[in-house]
Amino acid sequence: MKKQFVQLFFLLSAAWFGTKTFSAPHTVSQSPSSCAAAVHQILVEIEKIKTSLTCSAGSCPSIALSQKDFDENSGIYVIETPGTYTLSEDIESNASGDGIIIIRSSFVTLNFCGHRLRGNGTIPAIFIPENTRFIIISNGAIENCTHGIRMLSGSGALTSSLLNFTQISEFGISLRESGQCFIRGCTFN
Repeated sequence: MKKQFVQLFFLLSAAWFGTKTFSAPHTVSQSPSSCAAAVHQILVEIEKIKTSLTCSAGSCPSIALSQKDFDENSGIYVIETPGTYTLSEDIESNASGDGIIIIRSSFVTLNFCGHRLRGNGTIPAIFIPENTRFIIISNGAIENCTHGIRMLSGSGALTSSLLNFTQISEFGISLRESGQCFIRGCTFN
């Protein structure tokens, strides 16, 4: 476990301070595209180390979310524990508040698994409050919300990929004062 912490420390340090070599075999050239690819690889490696550490501690959450998991009254689901969360079906919500899915924990992977999250047009689909880091959101559709993803200041290391944003009234992805965010393969209609 100590070795994994050391690996995580070096990966984070290299990403933060912009060094060209992380640890074998991770090497970054100076071109923007290879830097983006390297950072994505760092996030993948961090996810592997994080999962390994969590699992070795005896708790490796992997949670499939369905419509019944969303609060009956508020229509929201709050993620407060690191782990992997997947949508097992399309989700529709008449939620009011900060977002339909609120991610309050760092080290969260949210995979839509090809499903869609549809709101009522009055709130963000996914809300990530301040000082939340290392969030990966991918593989689905977000519809009829004010924001697809709204991330507040102090948060960072968001990777968003293969998402389709439709009927978004304000911003597909809002990253107010957030750093180290990578968006690829997303469509905004």
